[in-house]
Amino acid sequence: MAPRKVSSFWRERIREITENEPRLGPARIARRLEEEASNLKRNDYPSERTIGRMQREFRRQPEEERHGYREFRWPETLELGVLPWGAARAGLELLGYFQQEWGRRPLVGLVAVFWRVSQAAEDAPFEDRYIAAREMYHRKVFGQTNKADWDPTMRYWERYFAYAPWRSDKAREAYDAANEADPLPRLGGNIAVNVDRNPEGIDAFFGYGLSDEERQALINRYTEALKGQKEGEE
Repeated sequence: MAPRKVSSFWRERIREITENEPRLGPARIARRLEEEASNLKRNDYPSERTIGRMQREFRRQPEEERHGYREFRWPETLELGVLPWGAARAGLELLGYFQQEWGRRPLVGLVAVFWRVSQAAEDAPFEDRYIAAREMYHRKVFGQTNKADWDPTMRYWERYFAYAPWRSDKAREAYDAANEADPLPRLGGNIAVNVDRNPEGIDAFFGYGLSDEERQALINRYTEALKGQKEGEE
């Protein structure tokens, strides 16, 4: 019998724990994941043996890849050279949001992408910069590379940041005119995850763990949003 495929949510959790708590072995991580799964009403957590194998594979990755799974800390992350000092403002901004919303710290990988987005449009509303960064980050982590899914998403953000409609009425008018002349399709609800091919991507995109019921509700919601968008284009 082929081994059960490990959800990308648990894979990312194992990598995150391994990088931030290197003394924890497979047995202790297995107990933690089992507890998390119970709280989330999930039963797909990996076995101790699988966790050990995934830890060994992760530790063989290049150091710069592993650094992306570290929690952002100011000033330590910058002093160690994991991120340049230029990323400090973006990191602190994202840290404040994460601690208010979830009581935890963002990972360095997400901070790095958020910083790059903020460099492109530093005066854009936080929510817009965060959603764009989140889409880019999870595309990298979870392999959402299908061109039909990805290109519309990036062309949307490219135009939005280029026209900067939040700056003035004139900029908004120019942005609206560009959209009317050349409409850009978007996947429903600001999400670059195809729920048919990768439903566990919903987990990653919307935070740090969903119950089966919550995940299915989101899948239903975004399936309906995409369906409605397609009907509107016909």
